[in-house]
Amino acid sequence: MSPWAIGLLLAFFLVIAVVRKESERRAELASTARLEVTSTGVERDLVDGRHEGVSWDEVQIVEVVLAAHGPHKASGGVLLLGGGAERGCLLPLDALGSSGVVTWLSQLPGFDMARLTQALSTDESAADLIADPLTAGSSGSGWGSSRRRRSVRIVIWER
Repeated sequence: MSPWAIGLLLAFFLVIAVVRKESERRAELASTARLEVTSTGVERDLVDGRHEGVSWDEVQIVEVVLAAHGPHKASGGVLLLGGGAERGCLLPLDALGSSGVVTWLSQLPGFDMARLTQALSTDESAADLIADPLTAGSSGSGWGSSRRRRSVRIVIWER
């Protein structure tokens, strides 16, 4: 093998290692340092110092986002509580049971617990039938194609 080929191969593996390390760093920074669910709403502090929060009165939409890649892959995705363009909170799916959020979700008018349960038990391939894919590009080819789906969004409830 020529020195150029060896050099290119080493550079390729170096780039892969750097990208992988950066992905791990981003996942760590996006992880939850504190999660508090109360009768007034939900607050979450992230390791990187950001703060998210929404009161139950502000919640306009509840979505399950199933994540096969990215910072929420380890928890399987997030439950999004949207309170408009500037307010909201992401709850890691693996924290739903311990946080007590399910109790408060059931207090939202018309909230369908069966729909939440169905969304949480949906695998990514079956979710195509009931959800909008969130991809880098939806043209059906290239890096953002459905074969490389990053996440699937399932709307559970809207005010």
